[in-house]
Amino acid sequence: MAPIPERPTSMADYGVPDDNDRVLPWSWAEERLVVTADSTVEVVSLEGVAARDDGRYSDDVLDAYLVTPQVAYGVIERRDNFGPCATRWRWPALKHR
Repeated sequence: MAPIPERPTSMADYGVPDDNDRVLPWSWAEERLVVTADSTVEVVSLEGVAARDDGRYSDDVLDAYLVTPQVAYGVIERRDNFGPCATRWRWPALKHR
């Protein structure tokens, strides 16, 4: 199930508008959902319940975790994009904040 895009709440002081014009599509977030420190300009933060995987993705060197998402946030930290593009995605069938 695809999440619902909307604005993060309580961010008017950061220039985040109340309407949903220019919210980011979920496909934008999916392209950035990797654990990396390579880019701090276009980021996605994912909140959810993590559990160690069943060995399908882990090996002797790396432990992997599977995350059941509840809420995700996307921001582009550039002057012209931060406020207008700040997006929150939520999964309505799951308990969220």
